[in-house]
Amino acid sequence: MSPSAPELPATVVPDAPRAPIPLEEFARLVTELSEPDSDFITDNYVSNETSYLQVAQTLERRTEHDGVYIGVGPEQNFTYIGLTEPALAFIVDIRRANLVLHLLYKSLFELAESREQFLALLFSRPFPHPPSSPETPIHRLLARVRERPPSEAAFATTHAAILERITRVHGIELSPADRKQLERTERAFFERQLELAFELKHHSSRRYPTFAELVAATDANGDARGFLGSEDAYARVARLQRENRIVPIVGDFAGNHALLGIAREVRRRGLTTSVFYVSNVEQYLLGDAQTWQRWLRNLRELPADAQTLLVRAYLDQGRRHPAQHPGQRTATVVQQLARSLERGQRPPRDLWQLTTQDTLDDPHHR
Repeated sequence: MSPSAPELPATVVPDAPRAPIPLEEFARLVTELSEPDSDFITDNYVSNETSYLQVAQTLERRTEHDGVYIGVGPEQNFTYIGLTEPALAFIVDIRRANLVLHLLYKSLFELAESREQFLALLFSRPFPHPPSSPETPIHRLLARVRERPPSEAAFATTHAAILERITRVHGIELSPADRKQLERTERAFFERQLELAFELKHHSSRRYPTFAELVAATDANGDARGFLGSEDAYARVARLQRENRIVPIVGDFAGNHALLGIAREVRRRGLTTSVFYVSNVEQYLLGDAQTWQRWLRNLRELPADAQTLLVRAYLDQGRRHPAQHPGQRTATVVQQLARSLERGQRPPRDLWQLTTQDTLDDPHHR
């Protein structure tokens, strides 16, 4: 293991897998496991993967609860976390802005008692009275949010509450740059509301799905399986957030610190990695053999077993994926980590090859 990995106690933590994590421990994990910030070509306030529910049934069926979830990016992680119910989750992203986004989300999950209140806070809109029924479908919740206009007063109140929770309750020190990023992130949701979408930093004519479209998406059976698709799904994620068991980290998948530190933390707690959602990050690691080797090293360091799953996303850049549904530009697949590592040291030709090998197909999604 690299000497730059954080030094953590070697003894196994005796707590039960589902015991809440003290706030001091949460703050330590966020701070000590994170790497310096890196720039990226997108803002990533919202996912662009319309296919994320393709793997919902496979994850729910094949995943042992009480494992460790690792993921990357924004809100799609909450759906996978709700489906797999891990004992501990790490969201690792090369951009510190993503860490700030997830600290914002953590605060909202703690403040909001329902999906409707969560949406009202996120979009600086009044919380409706009387509240909707827990059985209200997501499309109706979104319509109710739109019925009440946002306000600067609501924005200011929510921003103050979020800042208070992050700095005073969670114990996370925010630099001046972090504070600016927090307000910039909240402003993005305030200004673009439910139409907020993924955006490249350079001009592109592509249309990406909006926040509303993503959270209202359904699986192949027509069921809303996202984290806001039902009150039960929301409650599962909210519980994990309130127990400080969803930890955002700044980290490079091929770096020498974050993933190695997570591996040691997982081992120290006597846990096993159940799911690693890598999205399409590997397409940025394929160009250099040494980078690819560091990525494989980091994967091998993670405590895992034969059931550990990788979730990969393919973004169509001219060649359709066999699992790609009509009208979509993305495909999401599940593969076994052990099988991926067995394929050896040589990087695949491209992301298409990587995401079409040894996929665990769910017959509902063919």
